[in-house]
Amino acid sequence: VCSSDLYAKIDVPGGQPIHAFCTHLGSPLDIIPYAGKYRSWQGEHLHQVQQLREYIDQKAGPRGRVMLMGDMNSGPDGNGMVGEWADNYAALVANDLVDPYFTQRNVDCTWCPDNSWVDDTSPKRLIDHILLRNFGRSDAHVARILETPINLVVQGTSITTNLSDHYGLRAEIELE
Repeated sequence: VCSSDLYAKIDVPGGQPIHAFCTHLGSPLDIIPYAGKYRSWQGEHLHQVQQLREYIDQKAGPRGRVMLMGDMNSGPDGNGMVGEWADNYAALVANDLVDPYFTQRNVDCTWCPDNSWVDDTSPKRLIDHILLRNFGRSDAHVARILETPINLVVQGTSITTNLSDHYGLRAEIELE
C-alpha cells in the first residue's frame, strides 16, 4: 500500500476488536505528466485502492470490525458535491464499507472553495473519509472539524488562514 499507512488493532473490552487503518492515497496530479505503469493517475489510485482492500482483508479478515480513515482523494457525487474519481471511491467502499458522514443531513465538503488554501473556483468535494465495516447497529456521528480560520503574525503582518487545505473529520461511535 502507501508508505504513509498506519494500522492498529484496538482491543474492546467485552467486544470485537477494531482494526483501525489510516492512509493517504494518491491524488490527481494533472500538472505532472503520468509516467507510471497504470496508464494514468486515476489508474494508479485504483491500484492503491485494490492494495488497500487486500491489506484490510489480510489484517481484519472478512468479518473484522474496520475503521478506515484518511485522505482518500476520491469521493462520491451528491449532496452538492462533485465526486472525485467516484468509480475509484465505489471500488473502495465495495459492498462492505459504510460512509456515515455522507449519509448524514449536515454533510459538507472537506476540500472546499471557502478554504484559504484552495482555489475559490474549485468545486466542493468530499475526499476525506471515516469509513466503517461490521459495526452493526452502532450509532456513528461524524462531524467536520478544523474549519475555523486562525490568525498568524508573520514578520509583523497578520494573516488569516486555515490550518490545512482540507477540513478534518471526527467520528463519535457508540458501540452496541
